Amino acid sequence: MTELRTWPADAVERRSVAALVPYARSARTHGAAQVAQIAASIREWGWTVPVLVDETGMIIAGHGRVLAAQRLGIDSVPVMVARTVWACQPVAVTISAIQRGL
Repeated sequence: MTELRTWPADAVERRSVAALVPYARSARTHGAAQVAQIAASIREWGWTVPVLVDETGMIIAGHGRVLAAQRLGIDSVPVMVARTVWACQPVAVTISAIQRGL
């Protein structure tokens, strides 16, 4: 098995929802019904997947979860910070997350 030399996001931390910035070029949008479904899931099961952000707090994957957190009045959420994302990578990572249903 091949081992990765680096993990760009390998630790979970908490960040204020207000400090998270949506990625303006995200290819996915979330309607009110979908955000309500995500919020219901969080309410029932808790937070199960951290939001992926870059070092500035820009959301790479997890826009819907953040919208659901706002809807539920959650002040801070678990995030993983991708510390080695280059300027061109948010688009690729976001598309990859969409394709995998994250």
